[in-house]
Amino acid sequence: MRFSEVASRLTGVSTPIFGVSWQPPQSDVDAVKRTLVFLEDRRVLYAPDEAEVPKHCVDSVLRMREFLTDQLASGGVPDDVAGSLRAMRAAAR
Repeated sequence: MRFSEVASRLTGVSTPIFGVSWQPPQSDVDAVKRTLVFLEDRRVLYAPDEAEVPKHCVDSVLRMREFLTDQLASGGVPDDVAGSLRAMRAAAR
């Protein structure tokens, strides 16, 4: 972790002896778990085409794109996972 990354997560400093408050980085595993939990609830990925209403499918795919964009924007996603998220987002276009 670079100094600039640590400095950006610094949230406070206390002085009686010395103390620092900071927000730990999002773990890679957490980012992947959140994405999998979200995607496993998307019927458009699992239900047969004939069982779906086209408008609902479009709405679901748009929500998936928004979620994937939010995950990428939040940071803390490893490069190899970010590449996969970008590919999924591109496929949803």
